[in-house]
Amino acid sequence: MRLIINGEPYECRVYPGSLLALLQQLGFLSDDATAFSMRFVVALNQHIISSSRYASTALQEDDCIDVLSVITGG
Repeated sequence: MRLIINGEPYECRVYPGSLLALLQQLGFLSDDATAFSMRFVVALNQHIISSSRYASTALQEDDCIDVLSVITGG
């Protein structure tokens, strides 16, 4: 499966099935589906996906996924 991740082509050797599985496969999340990290935001085809929808968000060929770091401060 071909995807674009952070602007770069990415070929999945194993079909991840869901956004959650892809984020786990890439090392952004642990295998514990309840341990979401709030250090990043994920956009799928330029639409922000809430962490509660990662598991139910299916991926399609040529989807564009952007993982954006959250920066806080004053």
